[in-house]
Amino acid sequence: MRMAVFIHSILPMKMYKLILFTMILLRGFTNVYGQQHNSYLFIEPNISIAYDSTVFTIAHRYSNTFYETESYDFALVGDSLHRVSIHVEAAHPVPVADQVSLPDQERAMNAGLKDVKNEAAASKINLVEYDSMVQHIGAFLCVGTRAYDPEKKDSAATIVCFHATPSDNTQVQLIGLQAKSLKDSYAILRQFLQGFTAYSKAAIDKEDSLIKARYSIQVVAATDTVENLRWRNNDYLAVVKTNEPLLHRFKEVRLDMESGGKEIFAAGTTGTVYVASHSNQKGMIERKGEFIVLNSFGKMVKIPFSFRYENK
Repeated sequence: MRMAVFIHSILPMKMYKLILFTMILLRGFTNVYGQQHNSYLFIEPNISIAYDSTVFTIAHRYSNTFYETESYDFALVGDSLHRVSIHVEAAHPVPVADQVSLPDQERAMNAGLKDVKNEAAASKINLVEYDSMVQHIGAFLCVGTRAYDPEKKDSAATIVCFHATPSDNTQVQLIGLQAKSLKDSYAILRQFLQGFTAYSKAAIDKEDSLIKARYSIQVVAATDTVENLRWRNNDYLAVVKTNEPLLHRFKEVRLDMESGGKEIFAAGTTGTVYVASHSNQKGMIERKGEFIVLNSFGKMVKIPFSFRYENK
């Protein structure tokens, strides 16, 4: 509920309740402005957004390294107060046995919409606009509401969209403060989602196997001192690189830690990176790691490697 915490800090309680109400209600389940796609963002694990950077800008990034998922907040260029915020959250596809067809998803959402007006009244939310049926933006299923706050004499719109397919499990939320109409908020979201793409497991696996087959990893002990590693209690310092010419964008190296988790070493500009190891054990130490590059559409490919050194 990271987005809910952020919303709560900037919205009156009634509008905050409206947003939570819309999100909870829908969890169970064209007329597009032209835009120039001059910027591109891959969002782990399996989607991307091509967008016009003169219209939209990235405001925040959130990362879950355990599940290897990401989410982003986008804002409108020039809107320093972020009156319009678009939150894109990517997740792994649901298991095949639990997948629900698009028509069934839509039927479930439409059934829930029958209670919108009564639920809003019970929560003392002053709805001025709401969708009585699911709206479509491409293959996204969306529902929007707009509420009015008489104390502030202002309204806020929220639109929640789902894109659940065998390839992805994506949720998009638009929050529009000072929104004049749902129609205006939908126009912004339609423009943004024009650049959405989901990548199938087959496409991801194909590139993953080709890239892993192309590269082997070399770990060479280093004796020189690296400025950004001076503060560490290092037993072993090494340079990690590929034996073959690197034709893909190098992202980082991750080393498994004795205490659990992984330590990340950022990529350098030459396709190599210095890594450092420390162990509380003596004798021969083995470390496992991942050399991470990005495939043609920006997804991480983890090339495993290991090395050993003697800790005296």
